[in-house]
Amino acid sequence: MSSKKPHNECLLCGHSKAKVEEKLLQKHEELNALHDEMKTKGISDKRIKELNNAISIIEDQIEVLNKEKRTKIAVLNRTLLNAAVKRRAVMEAHYNALINKATGAELTALKAEMKDALSSLDMHIEYIKSKEGAASICGSCVEKLATSFGIKAESTELATTAEPATPTLSADNVPWPRELRLFLDQYVIGQSMAKAYIAGAVALHYRRSADLVAGNRKKFNKANLLLIGPTGVGKTEILRTLRAALSENLGQIPMTTKSATKITEAGYIGEDAESIIESLFHQALKSVNPSNAKLTDKIISDAVQLTQLGIAHIDEIDKIADDGSGAGGSVSRRGAQNALLTMMEGDIVTIKLPSGVPGQAIPVDIDTSTILFIGSGAFMGASSGSKSVYEFAKERQKNSGGKSQVANVGFLSDIVNKMGNDSLDNYVDGKVDDIEPEDVVAYGLGHEFVGRLTNIITLSRLSIHALARIVVEPKNAILPEYVNDMLKFYNINIILTQDMALKLEDANATPETAKVMEAIAERANARKTGARAIQSVINGVTFLVTNFPEKLAGKYVMLTDEGIRNPMKLKVFDEAQDDEYVYIGDLLESTLAKIGEKEAKENGSVTEESVETVEKTEESEKTDTNDSE
Repeated sequence: MSSKKPHNECLLCGHSKAKVEEKLLQKHEELNALHDEMKTKGISDKRIKELNNAISIIEDQIEVLNKEKRTKIAVLNRTLLNAAVKRRAVMEAHYNALINKATGAELTALKAEMKDALSSLDMHIEYIKSKEGAASICGSCVEKLATSFGIKAESTELATTAEPATPTLSADNVPWPRELRLFLDQYVIGQSMAKAYIAGAVALHYRRSADLVAGNRKKFNKANLLLIGPTGVGKTEILRTLRAALSENLGQIPMTTKSATKITEAGYIGEDAESIIESLFHQALKSVNPSNAKLTDKIISDAVQLTQLGIAHIDEIDKIADDGSGAGGSVSRRGAQNALLTMMEGDIVTIKLPSGVPGQAIPVDIDTSTILFIGSGAFMGASSGSKSVYEFAKERQKNSGGKSQVANVGFLSDIVNKMGNDSLDNYVDGKVDDIEPEDVVAYGLGHEFVGRLTNIITLSRLSIHALARIVVEPKNAILPEYVNDMLKFYNINIILTQDMALKLEDANATPETAKVMEAIAERANARKTGARAIQSVINGVTFLVTNFPEKLAGKYVMLTDEGIRNPMKLKVFDEAQDDEYVYIGDLLESTLAKIGEKEAKENGSVTEESVETVEKTEESEKTDTNDSE
């Protein structure tokens, strides 16, 4: 006997619509008969109207049932099948990623688990295929099935909602140090040893946090970070990129950056240290409650959980160092250190949320034990004449016979030698700056305060070679973005070589291209603000292109080392293969002259008549342009 269910039964739960329909039709007939009987007996119009309403309701139910009955699996089959296939691909990719990390018995177990899971899903896919058009699915099962495949039941389309903001923290989804390092390498050039040290420290922190969440430990010794290095060497960019890497695995990790100079002790004018946690919480709240719905205990709980996995970046932390003068400023800086001290180690911070009732607030407790605190600063001396942290380090090394008392991980000379020449980008003139906690204490941060920042990582000035690489190599590099935007928005081709054979990301750069990159790097280096200067240099070099695109549409603008040093000398070609070119300054000479005359007029140094002449000329040019179009 065939086990196939009849067409009028639900494929999944076996519920028979025919039986329900039969009962409804029977009830409908009974009500109609009663209606006729009541009319013949002279029952009041009010009672008859009530009965008619009841009959109408039954008819509506029958119609709904008929519509539901017509919902065949063939209608949903394609969407469900596509969803199942996509889900299988995602699952296979997930297991493959895990297998790449696993070894030994763990690898064998993972492979077996993967085989079983994929086999089960394959059977599900074949089952859906085999039942096409063969049975109905009741509304309840449609919703359950659609939800199980990430489908919006009301539209039977793949759900496009964002990844849940609240992360499920476990040792399985915390990235390995190597994964973080590789992610950082895509966006941050140079600082190889610093990136390796930061990746290792952060990965360990989140694995310990996962162990805590799992209940395997009651607490752990948190290892907060202190990044020391001049401006523009990548401190903030490393943290921003690190957050993005973590969020890929753990959900939208909140991160806030606060200047230490704004933090004061409670009772003083300025921001309390608790404002850091409050900022993290509100970021987390936006992630778990993007629609700004009414706050519930679940929403608040999810936001607290997310906050406790956040990153609190305290910038300019060197600015709250005590200079030992005992003056008011010194007292204020010590107060700021004290305000941050307990929080960095681990404390319960209570923030208040508006309840909607005047004078009342919702208290929310946040444990800072698992929040990762990262301080950063240049430590170049609070004022002219004061010592930098590097000078304190040199004095210590001199007093100890030239050797560090405790070698920081990541700065051992034999490791540096194994990294190759490129790693020398991390150091000023190839020297290793070995900063110890005692050097930071000598600079003016308290012993206990420095004790909360146990990982001290030094980032050094970027070499010209590293700056040149930053121009084009990172995924978010500035020059490639500018080139693409000029072509997309204005039809202006920015080229580096006349035959246009070279792409910006080509590793085998020609000498001409290398000269362009080095020229940009040299100008950026002269500004003493590190990588930050690169964008301002490119903006300055391409000022004429950006501001007069209508004069250059369809043309080819070649960047040369000469043009980088003198933006008026950028070469403009009508065609890519042309031998003849004109300097951009000469091409725009009349336009620039008109602007100069107008500016002179505003300053009162030219006559009214000359300005009128300029304006008439401009109007004439507009007319000529319109005629040509």
